[in-house]
Amino acid sequence: MATSAVRLSEDLLGVVQLMSGLSDELTADSAMLARHATGLQNFDNAIQTITAVAASLVGGGAQEGSRSRLENLRASCREALARYV
Repeated sequence: MATSAVRLSEDLLGVVQLMSGLSDELTADSAMLARHATGLQNFDNAIQTITAVAASLVGGGAQEGSRSRLENLRASCREALARYV
């Protein structure tokens, strides 16, 4: 099981790299940033959440700071999703 958790974490971090590259491209355009600031902030929150989930898979989520960070990101995600309902 540990091996599959490590593999899943690596896969998620690969996705994060792709998303981060896109985020960098989009935020380099000031007009895009101005028009889509909230959406880009949500995209950044998604990147952070995936990164935290990947870390918890290999770290077991044992560290209190990691759990707290993930809970804060979950709350941010819920708030963002509530705007779309």
